[in-house]
Amino acid sequence: MKQQIDGLLAGDQKFQQFLAWVEEKSNSVKAPYKPAAVRAYYLSLGGGLNFSRYRRYQDLGLDLDLDLARYLDRDFDLARYLARYVERDFGRELALMLAKDQYLDRYLDRYLDRDLDRDPALEDELKHKLQQLKTELPNPRENYDIFKQWWKENGANWTEQLRAIMIEHRNIGHDWQFTDSQKELLKKYHGANKLLVECLNSDCYVNRDVRKQIEDTLLLPIKSIQAVTER
Repeated sequence: MKQQIDGLLAGDQKFQQFLAWVEEKSNSVKAPYKPAAVRAYYLSLGGGLNFSRYRRYQDLGLDLDLDLARYLDRDFDLARYLARYVERDFGRELALMLAKDQYLDRYLDRYLDRDLDRDPALEDELKHKLQQLKTELPNPRENYDIFKQWWKENGANWTEQLRAIMIEHRNIGHDWQFTDSQKELLKKYHGANKLLVECLNSDCYVNRDVRKQIEDTLLLPIKSIQAVTER
């Protein structure tokens, strides 16, 4: 069953690159959760899945590690807060929020200043770039029509600047440009992995070594799966 699930995305180089990013991003964060649960989180966040149904796709991570339901690392929160708006469909909504007095400052204080594990110099650089991006926005409360026209002319470029900042500082926000059929296949892959995890969590017997190998290789690109199984 595991091999069949992995095979769903094995023949598509873009999917393999995406899974390699999921692995790299997951390995870069300090989180007290099972690695596969963190990968499930970033698979959902980075895969362009519908945010109105976000919780449904997060469920795989919860099945893998119940602690994920209790608390999300601050890096996750900042990534989710900005990455969910980095797509153009959400860009103007984010711009309106950032244009409000102290809105960006409040979120930066919450998600950056309290994260003591990070390099303060890098955090200051990210904060400075986001604040610079904020200054480009006309104040919608002073004249919404001016803001609306500005966004029509500059919104796409502004959103791409935000995307570039998030890629540079959080390695998140990549535009994978999945087609509709690829998105459906990604959902199928996610659902199949969720079913596999539910089986592992049920009363069905799987010996400890097999269970560990399955969990260790969930949501990994084929190259990494082979590296684990050949140890």
